[in-house]
Amino acid sequence: MSEQLKAWRGKLFGGGRKQHQRRRFKLPPAAIAGIIVAALCGIALYLRVYFPYDQVFSDGSVWFKGADPWYEMRLVENLMRHFPHVIYFDPYTFYPHGTAVPWPPFYQWLIGGAAWIIGLGHPSQHLVETVGAFTPAVLGTLTIIPVYFIGKELFNRWAGIISAAILVVLPSEFLSRSLLGFTDHHVAEVLFSVVTILFLIMAVKRAREREISFSHFINRDWTVIKKPLIYTLLAGIFLGIYLLTWWGGLMLVFIIFAFLGIQFIVDHLRGKSTDYLCIIGVLTFGIAAIMSLPFLSVTPVGNISPAVMAIAIVAPVGLSGISRFMVKKGWHPAFYPLALLGVVVIAYVIFLAIDPSLLHSMLGRFHVFAPRATGFTIQEVRSLGINMAWSNFTTVFFIFFVSFGLLTYRAFKEGTAGKTLFLAWTVMAVAWLFAFGFYDVNIYWNVALSTVSFALLIYTAIKEGNAGRMLLLIWCVVILMMVLGQRRFSYYFTVNAALLTGYFSWRMLDFAGLGKLLAKPKEIVRTYTTKKKKKKAKEKVSERRFLQPRATWIQVIVTGIVIFFVVFFPSICPEHGFSFGKLEACASRGPMAIDPDWYSALVWLRNNTPEPFGDPDYYYQLYQPPPSGEDYDYPETAYGIMSWWDYGHWITRVGRRIPIANPFQQAAPIAGRYLTSQNETSANQIMDELGAEYVMIDYAMPVLKFYAMVTWAGKNESDFYDVYYAPAEGGILQPFRLFYPSYYNSTVVRLYNFDGQAVAPSENATIVISYKEQVDRQGRWYKEITSSRAFSTYEEARDFISSHTSENYRIVGVDASKSPVPLEKLEHYERVYVTSSPYPVKVFKYTE
Repeated sequence: MSEQLKAWRGKLFGGGRKQHQRRRFKLPPAAIAGIIVAALCGIALYLRVYFPYDQVFSDGSVWFKGADPWYEMRLVENLMRHFPHVIYFDPYTFYPHGTAVPWPPFYQWLIGGAAWIIGLGHPSQHLVETVGAFTPAVLGTLTIIPVYFIGKELFNRWAGIISAAILVVLPSEFLSRSLLGFTDHHVAEVLFSVVTILFLIMAVKRAREREISFSHFINRDWTVIKKPLIYTLLAGIFLGIYLLTWWGGLMLVFIIFAFLGIQFIVDHLRGKSTDYLCIIGVLTFGIAAIMSLPFLSVTPVGNISPAVMAIAIVAPVGLSGISRFMVKKGWHPAFYPLALLGVVVIAYVIFLAIDPSLLHSMLGRFHVFAPRATGFTIQEVRSLGINMAWSNFTTVFFIFFVSFGLLTYRAFKEGTAGKTLFLAWTVMAVAWLFAFGFYDVNIYWNVALSTVSFALLIYTAIKEGNAGRMLLLIWCVVILMMVLGQRRFSYYFTVNAALLTGYFSWRMLDFAGLGKLLAKPKEIVRTYTTKKKKKKAKEKVSERRFLQPRATWIQVIVTGIVIFFVVFFPSICPEHGFSFGKLEACASRGPMAIDPDWYSALVWLRNNTPEPFGDPDYYYQLYQPPPSGEDYDYPETAYGIMSWWDYGHWITRVGRRIPIANPFQQAAPIAGRYLTSQNETSANQIMDELGAEYVMIDYAMPVLKFYAMVTWAGKNESDFYDVYYAPAEGGILQPFRLFYPSYYNSTVVRLYNFDGQAVAPSENATIVISYKEQVDRQGRWYKEITSSRAFSTYEEARDFISSHTSENYRIVGVDASKSPVPLEKLEHYERVYVTSSPYPVKVFKYTE
């Protein structure tokens, strides 16, 4: 009996142990991916909060970074007094006109709603500001999740993980604009646009898999249309949210519209139904239009938004109708793109005849690809230079192009035509990039590159038929054009660069054998035994099961190390005193906080100048917009503050006063004319016309920002100063910036450098130079100083020039703070406040 019990116990427990050993617990790949993505989110949030924390939270206050975040919080402050109502017009800026708030309300609702919930309906001011400071960091962290899912949907989950990891470590504009305290809507733009693209990819992919058609909706076949319909509705909702976050969100409408148009052509040429594209397009744009149009009507795109959304909704119906008609008639598919071209031309002519101004306004929105001259005075609007590309993206920027080519090349067969097209595109793209993209963005080259790229995409889609990747490539091409036109769009491009670099990295790992290592053991065995005889199969299997993974692991590890040093290491390589290099530097520095001198001056302004509306609480009112085309009806007690446009939002929120110019660049030209005006009469005339009573100036305005004022005023820098070259030791020409009398006569210089007082040049401060114009080896003109002479008085220098008319002579100054010409006192300006730092902010009272 005991032997029998032992036998049963052995079977029960011994066999159980063997079975337990055979069935070791393993996390499913989805769970592993989820853990990794969660860890990446934790790292991303840490980077965005830890490094800038002491800069943002100091002395019991919240110090927001940059300029726009201060105005965002001004809108949130007003919202909290009237929740959930927001202001659509603001008289506290752009005096004496007031302005329609150019930002849609969703971002304010997001911050205010979160604060309202956390504060149980009664949040304190500090709580609202704290929520506002954390919002960009949280949204930037959340962006990692849809990036992972896009990579997973288009490639596989491991490509998605690599893409998400790259997004975490890139020291890009996306990181700096999602740091703690930079409470601008840029990071919300990225998150909502990426989520929109994700759901659109999922909707298109599921609809193509199930071959959705109109009949499925007519018959209410919910088992077929359920998932594609849900993803389409979500895409429409997030597109609507995106449009309610940024008035320039019509850019994403254009991307989706371009994708639908190209995919209609591709599917028709391939003989496939286009019904699903019509359904997805109409529902996506329709939902977004219903959500956004009531609010966009008061933004700068309010006049074109209804027209754009109407075209976006109607166009898929027309494209689908033409496709079905031509199929029914049995016409050759090649006629379809020609028919669409004819329809576009006819529609353009009709639109031009009905409302040319509206058409030009719509086309004018493409100026983001080629900013105007004044736009280049704004740092973020300048083109993306190679140094900036390396600083933001390191090697990822260049791998983006390799990956883009790899992604398209995979679709090609071995035929000569495919290789030729790929080679032609690559050569043109690289040549254009290095010849023009880094130095001088030109709209015609943008158009040329985008045209070739779109031709390539059409060819690729016809070969491969992958609509999801088609959307990805169109998305990447448009964002690339935008970032080459304006560096500010780097915060968008970061996602595209991460996705394509993640795809490239995965392809390299897969080529090394990682795909085989991740495959199930039985699948690995099968690949090595299918061509062997049964008798020898076991020997070969056991041998290769042991040897092949070892060799493959070595290949994968080596490839992984290479990818780490090529893709990740440049971002975290220690440099310039930062342990994690560019990544830590970007997170630690980020956008600058408000200057302490400006803050002190604005607090003084708020406490020591009259209330423009008589009541301080008017700052929190819901303002009634004036009739269209009219200015706000200000009381007689109102007045404006003259300063450069950079500081307008600080004046509004911290000083609670009304700036004339603001960071929307409103009144920037007239502020430039005032600050560079050459005499008190013309300066006073501008102040009187605008109703300004105070002028605020800092050190940067007459020095670092003077060129911008000149440009916005429509003048030339060379009228105020120029660079001259003089021989140094060894005959090397050394550059010098010399200032002309017109520079010292500028109002901004007279006020800041000389406090508006009369100035007599010091002895030998007036210098006369002679020069000749030369041409260097590159064919560029420059001015070489041939002689210089100092005079004890300005009159002597002037007389000397009058007697020497045969050569090029000019009176110049070498120091911006020491005038070579006499200056009269500014009789109508009194300095009423100055901060105590070496580079103070000064406040002047204007008296008529």
